[in-house]
Amino acid sequence: MPTLTVPCPACGAPDHVPLHAARDRWLGVPGTFRWARCAACDQAYLRERPDDAELARFYPPAYVRPGRAPAWLKRALDRLDLGARVRLVRSLAGPSGRVLDVGCARGDFLAAVRDGGGVAALGVEPSAWLADAAEARGLSVRRGTLSDVDLPPAGVDVATLWDVVEHLPAPAADLARLAAAVRPGGHLVVATPLLDGWEARAWGQRWPGWDTPRHLAVYTHETLERLLSTAGFQAVAWRYTSESYLITAMAVSQAARELLPRPAAALVHAALHARPVRLLMRPVFAALDRLLGGCWATVVAVRTAGPPAAATALASAARTTVQSARGSAASGHLPAPAAVNGDGATPCA
Repeated sequence: MPTLTVPCPACGAPDHVPLHAARDRWLGVPGTFRWARCAACDQAYLRERPDDAELARFYPPAYVRPGRAPAWLKRALDRLDLGARVRLVRSLAGPSGRVLDVGCARGDFLAAVRDGGGVAALGVEPSAWLADAAEARGLSVRRGTLSDVDLPPAGVDVATLWDVVEHLPAPAADLARLAAAVRPGGHLVVATPLLDGWEARAWGQRWPGWDTPRHLAVYTHETLERLLSTAGFQAVAWRYTSESYLITAMAVSQAARELLPRPAAALVHAALHARPVRLLMRPVFAALDRLLGGCWATVVAVRTAGPPAAATALASAARTTVQSARGSAASGHLPAPAAVNGDGATPCA
């Protein structure tokens, strides 16, 4: 399988501490990849990952599929989940604001924002079939990634990354581009699982937030806040969602698939992901998040005034190093758990 060996996507440094090898536990697509922690900035990232063409195999239609539930129950969950997101973003955008959703998928969030009236909604989506579905709902969608679509300079009041930042191969570059598109005083809203949350600590390498190899980096409060700051955003609020229950449900389901016969594993999965169970577990996990530190967070950040010059330079360097790594062969062994240089050598004292 063609793979890339890449430096830290946050700061571009090659020195790293190996973490663990991992595979696709959720969809079972073959391949083994290796996680590392940057020795310079502490960012955890997938150092040995599929190349861009191969990565598409890990996003089949089964990765994004509608749930099955009675209509009344789906409406209840939408009011709790999608409705909360829409209310947050509309409050930040104002009555006639401009909202950009990166990784808009089928457009559920964008359609809900637009249907509230007044707000102009624009999406960015790399998947052709998902972009088709969003456009069929009358939404405006730019097809591609942040690296290759045109965005209006300072033309956005609120940009959103709902469970997207962990999928970005060059997050420093992409957030710098978003900073150029968001007006000074505007907002960026980022939702992502957190490596320093209590569920990540509890599940270790089985934590579904790794989601190898679709997640190319996983963040802590500190590393995410640093990434935002470097790009020109200041984090002003953190929220934790009680849908963090899904992290535990996914972890148990994955373990069941590996340990139980297929029919029994299917029953475990169906029971844990049933919408009534999710509704019942929300208050329990909300309490755990408050007590122990949330695992699935939404951070609201303000675009600071002035061009993010440092971020632009860093983003350019990061993109160059990622592109230069394209086509290189991944090493065939897991190095010893000490900081190593980009070429695998232990640094000199």
